[in-house]
Amino acid sequence: MSEIDLVFLWHMHQPYYADPVGKCYPMPWTRMHGVKGYYDMPLLLREFPEIGFTINFTPSLMRQLREYTDREIYDDFYNISVKPAAELNVSDKVFLLKNFFLCRKETMISVYPAYQRLLGKRGTRPGADLERISEDFSTQDYLDLQTWFNLSWFGFSALDEYPEIAALKKKGQHFTEPEKLHVLEVQKEILKKLAPLYKQLWDQGSLEVSTTPFYHPILPLLCDTDIAREASPAIKLPVRFHWPQDAFEQVRTGLDYMEQSLGRRPVGMWPSENAVSDQALKILADNGVKWANTDERMLRRTYPGRNRADLVYHPWRFQDTGLQVIFRDQEISDIISFNYSQLESEVAVSDFLHRMDGIRKQLDRLGKSRGLVLIALDGENPWESFHESGQPFLRLLFEKLSKEPGIRVSTISKALEAYQPEQLNHLAPGTWIQGNFEIWIGAMEENQAWDYLGQVRKDAEELFKSASAAELELARSELFAAEGSDWFWWYGDDFFSEIDTEFDNIFRTHLKNVYLALGKRHPIFLEEPVKFDHPVKLTAKPAGFISPIIDGRETSFYEWQDAGYYDVLRLRSGYYSQEPHFSRIYFGFDSNNLYLRLDPYRPEDIKDDLIVEIRFEKPELVQIKFPYQLENEAHQKFSVIVCQDRAECSFENDHIRKSKIFELAIPFSDLGFAPGQEAWFRIYVNTNSRPLDRYPRDGLISFTVPDQDFETRMWNV
Repeated sequence: MSEIDLVFLWHMHQPYYADPVGKCYPMPWTRMHGVKGYYDMPLLLREFPEIGFTINFTPSLMRQLREYTDREIYDDFYNISVKPAAELNVSDKVFLLKNFFLCRKETMISVYPAYQRLLGKRGTRPGADLERISEDFSTQDYLDLQTWFNLSWFGFSALDEYPEIAALKKKGQHFTEPEKLHVLEVQKEILKKLAPLYKQLWDQGSLEVSTTPFYHPILPLLCDTDIAREASPAIKLPVRFHWPQDAFEQVRTGLDYMEQSLGRRPVGMWPSENAVSDQALKILADNGVKWANTDERMLRRTYPGRNRADLVYHPWRFQDTGLQVIFRDQEISDIISFNYSQLESEVAVSDFLHRMDGIRKQLDRLGKSRGLVLIALDGENPWESFHESGQPFLRLLFEKLSKEPGIRVSTISKALEAYQPEQLNHLAPGTWIQGNFEIWIGAMEENQAWDYLGQVRKDAEELFKSASAAELELARSELFAAEGSDWFWWYGDDFFSEIDTEFDNIFRTHLKNVYLALGKRHPIFLEEPVKFDHPVKLTAKPAGFISPIIDGRETSFYEWQDAGYYDVLRLRSGYYSQEPHFSRIYFGFDSNNLYLRLDPYRPEDIKDDLIVEIRFEKPELVQIKFPYQLENEAHQKFSVIVCQDRAECSFENDHIRKSKIFELAIPFSDLGFAPGQEAWFRIYVNTNSRPLDRYPRDGLISFTVPDQDFETRMWNV
């Protein structure tokens, strides 16, 4: 049977959070992942000497680790952790209650009863009055919370090496100030070990370190944002950004920095977000990069119709350069990232080996004696979803692979020695998410961020001419940090977290610092947040007229099948600690009526005396209100306030039911809406005195009021 060269490539990355002027990090994630995935993964190689793998370490991450350990710059979360609990002021306490539950609830909070008790005491309802709740927490509660947030992030290697940390987790509560400070000291100790550990394993040959352009930019978009149209012809783009020299410098300086930090120059590169184009690959080759990885989708788009196994499981040489391109097995990589955490380790590992056996059979049928299988995925975030930080799965996986005949697990450079690459003269542009660039460009917020960046880049080119060497170095560093992909990830409607506004602030701070470093005042437009209200991307658009029975139940799957809807849960990231009020928001219509349906996230937990408000911003200001309560009474009502020409009209409507779900109907004529008008709305959940939360969080649901021909048009689409 064919043999497999199995190569694992783990991607370790954090955006450059620091404000070098303020000398502080607003985010703690480099420190937190440093005691978890960054430490766990390389130490596995000491347990299994028969295997090797590659870790991609981004320069922006390495820079932050060095600033933590060499310059002793810390983050806001660390500074408030080290503060004695008895000295916390109200602002400190609110910060702790808001931010010190920002970790995976199922695997990092709920499994520890004392930590779960603190979360239960704070509550998970969005929009809670944290200042009032802070009065319910004792000094000991705050000390326990300071300790638990930092404890929960330790990975399995740290728990093995530092038994006192495991003992504190077992203790669970009534921590002392010295115990808390010891937890923070152990974190610092581990961070200092990381760079020497990676260097040692690399020198020994069991680990290969690759890297990424310095601040993790999307190289094809830096070269030319118009490239996005090749993957998405209908995409709406910002003013053209076209700075290929920045792409070249991000690659060169990234390689230089990693060589300076680890004593060796990486020969491999993970293009940020696996984003590739011919121009970007040529820049890698011109910088002496020997191999780069990306997603198989781009290769399959380049060679449609060709046998997948014949395409994916060997390297390709790009044009007439020395650069080899390898393509990840998308399905298996994603299954590790998103599915195996839900399975028992034995079942997951058995499934993985079964898939390897299937690949070997495919290679056999093609008459190939061996194949290179690249498993490339995020090396830090998946382990938050695994119990025990993925320890049972990873140890069992590598134990089995160490003994599996016909499979050699090695670094990428070692594996490439056995192959003669196929020629690749052109590669379809795209990224590893949907094969296009739409996560980072095309939405209104994303395009505005590109416009901000483009204007600053244009200004900088002129200002650079009169800058001193020191000014130029700092200004260019801040500009390149703003070019990173991460800020654009959080703009638009694809993802959101409780800290979206903080990411927006960091992005604009980097842009402001370009001017500050050059002794200039930044332009006023950088004070305007990029996050703004706009029509969001719907999970599904209306596909036809509907006529649901308004009974507060899903009477039939089909009655809402052609409705549009917005999935609240789909867009949440790991950076949240509060549960939403609703899971989905449905809307639909016939030629005369608007139908709305709201699905509660946890119907059994509806106890609060709250008000639901459906507020239309266009074409007229309309407010629809009713109690946030499920009930079976026959006579239920909602109130309507319509504002037209500065005059208010108020009335009630009884076409609402709230049994298992919230369903209501109202004629468009009552709303004052006419066919062809664009309607924008958002759902609020309020107390009697203030709003608690809103859905969508960063935009509005939009639709066009239908005319008589709407359904005919939909049939023709």
